[in-house]
Amino acid sequence: MWQHLTAVFLAAGAVHSILQVVNIWALHRADAAADTSAPEPQAADAFRLATDIGSAARDGLWAYLLVFLLWFLMISATATRLGLDRRTTLRHWTLLVWRVALVPTLVFAILSGRPSPTDWETVRAVNQNAVAFSAFHLLTTALLMTYVAVVWRRLRPTPLPALP
Repeated sequence: MWQHLTAVFLAAGAVHSILQVVNIWALHRADAAADTSAPEPQAADAFRLATDIGSAARDGLWAYLLVFLLWFLMISATATRLGLDRRTTLRHWTLLVWRVALVPTLVFAILSGRPSPTDWETVRAVNQNAVAFSAFHLLTTALLMTYVAVVWRRLRPTPLPALP
């Protein structure tokens, strides 16, 4: 069962990463619309798209963290059931770095707001911060996926030795 949840978690990580990349694209598109003094409807559409995708990425973060919590609890129980020491089996530097890096990501997700689309200078400033945090979050997601691979390798049953 833990293998299935691990696959679900890895798929959720891939979807979440794709959503972050699309978020960065939408933010750049909104910035480009503001920079070129595009006609108001086009700029407003770009801004609305960036806002919608940013909201989806923020909601996706919470869903992704919930799936991580479920996965981690199951992996912890699996390690105990297999007779492994959970502290050593589940310890890895990538999880520590991810947990530390998660703090600013969560703070940004909670505090991020969207400015009025009529104030393009503020829009660009907010978008640049959002792009930086989305890129940062892509890196932290990669760290977590590395951690999943390490734990998978540690929990995977070892093959039986060949008979002579």
